[in-house]
This record gives sequence, C-alpha cells and structure tokens, in this order.
Amino acid sequence: ACQGHRSTMEDTHLAFELDLEVDQLIHKAEVYAVFDGHGGSAASEFLKSNFEKYLKWVFHNRIGKKVTEEGVFKSLKECFITLNRVY
Repeated sequence: ACQGHRSTMEDTHLAFELDLEVDQLIHKAEVYAVFDGHGGSAASEFLKSNFEKYLKWVFHNRIGKKVTEEGVFKSLKECFITLNRVY
C-alpha cells in the first residue's frame, strides 16, 4: 500500500471466503476487494467493516441453492445498493 501524494492512506482492502451451496455441496469462492478512499477514509473503512457480512447475507438469503452467473451479479448489485443506502 502506498498513499502517493497524500499524507495518510485512505484505501482499504479485504479478502475472505464465501461458501456457496449447490446441490447440497459446499463450494468456496474467494472474494478480494480494494476500496478507494478518494480524499477520506470513512467510506473505505465502512466498506471494509461491512462488505463481507452484507454480501454473505445477500448470498445466503437471496440466491439459495440456485447459484448462477446472473444470480451472482444480482447479489453483488443488491449488496452495493444496500451498503450505499446504509452508509
């Protein structure tokens, strides 16, 4: 991590595993995220603290056992919209 021309680092990052159940089998997906601070660390710190729990909630409560590419994108979109509203 390098803060460039700013005196503090405003970006954050996150990595976690997401368990997806398909036909009673658990598949692990790895999630990596970088959140850009853009002149302040409040938003990136909020996302670092909340993205994982919201994404897991959406996946487990919305997708269920039908994991599809479309379902993954819809879940990500719902997660981002919800986090934006909460923030």
